[in-house]
Amino acid sequence: MSTAKPRRKTAAQPPAPANGRKPHQTAVSTRTSHPESSARKLKTEARVPSNQATRPASAQFVADVRSGLGVTRELFARLTGFSVRAITGWEAGRPISEPGLRRVKEMERLRAALAEGMRAEFIAQWLETPCEGLGGLKPVEVLERGEADRLWRVVLLIGSGMPI
Repeated sequence: MSTAKPRRKTAAQPPAPANGRKPHQTAVSTRTSHPESSARKLKTEARVPSNQATRPASAQFVADVRSGLGVTRELFARLTGFSVRAITGWEAGRPISEPGLRRVKEMERLRAALAEGMRAEFIAQWLETPCEGLGGLKPVEVLERGEADRLWRVVLLIGSGMPI
């Protein structure tokens, strides 16, 4: 519910003020909108879509890591252990928590290590394919279980060229 003040009726012109100003120059009658609508307008203007040039470096980093892996936000959320909403917010420029930044950096290291042993376009597919070296589990499932050490052993074997 709005608490706007009713408008004044201006049937007759008020007499000229003693200070010599014209009536339309008074500070009382210059406001044309309610202060809440001005605040809403500022918030709306602040929501202008951002492009990559105006994105914070951390937001660009998260987007680059995710696209480097070639995964969706949903799969990236599973890999990092954070929600899709958090990933979306980080990519939009919201601040990243310290644990979140550590996990994103770990995903970047994972991408780099996998790229040494396979073509980059196969990384996303590999993350969702059951692996013999992981006991038939998918790499993403191993990360979800908190068994990153098992995954890293397999990744190091892939990078070395040894069969898994």
